[in-house]
This record gives sequence, C-alpha cells and structure tokens, in this order.
Amino acid sequence: MLTLIEELNLINIPPLRKCGEILKKNERLKTYFYKLQIAKPCNSNEDALGLINSILVEVEDCHSGLSAKKMPGLKYSGRMYPVQDDFIIRENGKIIARSKGNEIIIENDGDFVIFDRYTREIIISKIK
Repeated sequence: MLTLIEELNLINIPPLRKCGEILKKNERLKTYFYKLQIAKPCNSNEDALGLINSILVEVEDCHSGLSAKKMPGLKYSGRMYPVQDDFIIRENGKIIARSKGNEIIIENDGDFVIFDRYTREIIISKIK
C-alpha cells in the first residue's frame, strides 16, 4: 500500500486543470499542495492560515463538483474543508492546526509545514 506522498507523486501537476473539471480527491490534493507551493510567501501566521484555507476552498469549489455545506461535520462527504476553528491552537506565536489527515505548523513569520498526521511525513514545507 502506498503512502499519501507516494500516491501524490504519481499525479502529474502541472498542468493545472480548468476550473469545472471534476478531479479525484488525490488529484485535488496534489493541485492544492502545488498551488500552496507556488503561492507568494506569507509574512504572518494568520496570513498563512488564510492562504492554506482559501486555496483549499478554491480547489474544492473548482474541482470537487460538490457545494460546500455550512456545517460539514466530520464524516467525509466527497469534499474537503478548511481547518475548523475548534481544531486550531494558537500558542507562543505559532498556529497548530489539525485537519482529518494533516497537521499544520505555522510559525509567527508565516513559514509553515504540513505533515501527514498518520505517517508524520512532510507533505509540504513553505519556508522563506
């Protein structure tokens, strides 16, 4: 069985797909991580959290084929959602955020690392 990183490495991005084209979850994840990687660096942890969440919403709006639910709950419905407020910890100038499969560590200066929660592999590291 492949790890998430191994699965994502099998998906060729770029080219980015046209908005409206429905993609499988791992294709959307790969698109999401690619867009995060090429995005302009952030200068604060709050800006980085905003970037992380807004790019996910953008990718899901374009490629999931599903409308966002106001209260999505914890059960996977086919669409990924930004980190919920009750899974965000702000301490010592850092933000630690947890989603279903990832842990995100955001430094005060906007640098961040996203880990796979289960394997602890680094999925993306965006450091200036």
